Amino acid sequence: MTDQLGWDNFVEGRISKVFLEAVKPDLAGKRYRMKPERWCKTLICKLLELTHKQWLFRNSHVHYKKLDGLTLAQHDQIFKKVMKPMWTDPSDLLTKHRHLLEEDFEKLGDNTADARKIWIASMESALASADHVRSGK
Repeated sequence: MTDQLGWDNFVEGRISKVFLEAVKPDLAGKRYRMKPERWCKTLICKLLELTHKQWLFRNSHVHYKKLDGLTLAQHDQIFKKVMKPMWTDPSDLLTKHRHLLEEDFEKLGDNTADARKIWIASMESALASADHVRSGK
């Protein structure tokens, strides 16, 4: 029965009556002060708390605006875009663009997201220019 309800229903507190029947024998003893119905209500509350905490975490990760008005995921995406061109072989660029690889990447990492975006765009443009020259067009 629980499998038919599915995981989403379970973590949202919609659980099968099978749980109540399963815990009744264990909770019937004198060791426990909690009645089976109360135990199920407590389980549902804990599941809802868990789901809510996961929702809060996801919202803070995806929607919370940090420095420069970007989310953490957007900052991570920009850093990933910096990583590949950062390791470009200078000989892959035209001489006039090689200065881009002399960038202090530690300072670039500490700089604003806009500064990193500008460097990425400059590198993409420089690589495209070098490809254009190499192709003889």
